[in-house]
Amino acid sequence: MLGFLKTLIFFAVCHRIGGAMLPRLDSEPHLVQDSSRTLSDLDHQVVPSNAVDKYEYGIALDGSFEKKAEGEIEVGNGSMAKNYQTDPLDPKTKAEFSQLANQVESLRGSLKKQHGRSSEESRVIWKSLQMKLTEFKVSQKEHPDPTKAELQLDFLKSLFSLASEIGSFRMVPSHDIEDSKIFQPNFILEMVEFHMDLLFLKRGPRFFDSPDSVIPQEEFMRNGLAFKHFHEFIRFLPEEDKKKLVYMALRSTLLHMPECFPQENQLGHVTPTIRQLFLPTGFLQQADRLTANVKLTGALDMDRRGDDFEAVHLISYLINYFRFPSSEGAQKRIELQTVFYMLEFFEDYYKPLMEGIFASREDRPLFEAQLQFMRGYLKYFRNRDQYPKNFYTQSSILFSYMAHSPALQYRALRPWVEEFILRTFEHDSWFKFPLSYPATPEEKFTIWMGKVSDQKAFLLS
Repeated sequence: MLGFLKTLIFFAVCHRIGGAMLPRLDSEPHLVQDSSRTLSDLDHQVVPSNAVDKYEYGIALDGSFEKKAEGEIEVGNGSMAKNYQTDPLDPKTKAEFSQLANQVESLRGSLKKQHGRSSEESRVIWKSLQMKLTEFKVSQKEHPDPTKAELQLDFLKSLFSLASEIGSFRMVPSHDIEDSKIFQPNFILEMVEFHMDLLFLKRGPRFFDSPDSVIPQEEFMRNGLAFKHFHEFIRFLPEEDKKKLVYMALRSTLLHMPECFPQENQLGHVTPTIRQLFLPTGFLQQADRLTANVKLTGALDMDRRGDDFEAVHLISYLINYFRFPSSEGAQKRIELQTVFYMLEFFEDYYKPLMEGIFASREDRPLFEAQLQFMRGYLKYFRNRDQYPKNFYTQSSILFSYMAHSPALQYRALRPWVEEFILRTFEHDSWFKFPLSYPATPEEKFTIWMGKVSDQKAFLLS
């Protein structure tokens, strides 16, 4: 009886995930500036990583997208390098992925006809498709292959889309859902990580300013068009798993950043420092223990030293950097945003630890204002193609009011914006003309705030 109740509860949770998923995914309109676009449209507008077009569009030193000479891009420090390209796929590999795509579609059709009853053949195919996804992940980890990244990414998306339908329409019995790895939180986290790894393989140095790039933020992963196939899986994850999700996305971003910017003067000193403190195995457990101790004792001993205190050292370093961002490094806008997303992560999931650190400081009010400003600024400007129409409200321009406000709580914010934010993003039109600024920005930016001077070229990049 207990086992039967557990099965019913599990099916209800999975159905809640899947049932909420398809109606929302089908009804959520997304902006492509002034037009509507779906995830499949985005995929078809992106030039395959192994294609060689007559022109390639690279990221300029100032972060803007401009047409470059054939086969060349500007890599961030003014020097030119060959664009990130891959060898064409061999016919055998193409045939394999074509067969997998046919299997997914065939299984979808079969399950629809079976009206909630799955045959043994369907169960075998469904299980084998999930195993194939795991095989791809293991293979890419052991022997990274950029030539297969795009097709593996397409397969991942199609399989999670099918899982959405299975959960939504009860296309299989509850025990089959219970046996499906794809509905389990750990597998979802692994596949989100795999999605990011494949994007880095597919895009190479262009990852941060590509139209399908992602940012390590829960809000984006729940709403961003590039993560549409994950939306409801993420929305219904337990809070602890959401924390692991954002941590994993931050970790993946930091792991791959040196690959995207390998030259000496592309990154400043901040990236090596935070990588050294954040990437070691066990960091999350250390932060959990420290937070639990603060909750228990009500205080944090800032004079304490040792390896188990590195989370405190990292957070303190991030706060100081955010207060006074460095002007060195050609990719300082990406580094500053990475610091912001890390601080947002700690603020959202390690509030007691943050409070313990600020107990010995006097700049908590300014930090909160800076964090609120940055949330609003980035949300307003970064790639609006990625978000649903109802994502933006009348208060979206609040960040501009904060930067110009004479109110006491914002008085120290304006010098920080003028000295660091305007310089880092090389973007001051909103600051110069605050009263005449539109509800929808006229400028176009990538999801990592790179300037887009040619929208068509960006979408085709």
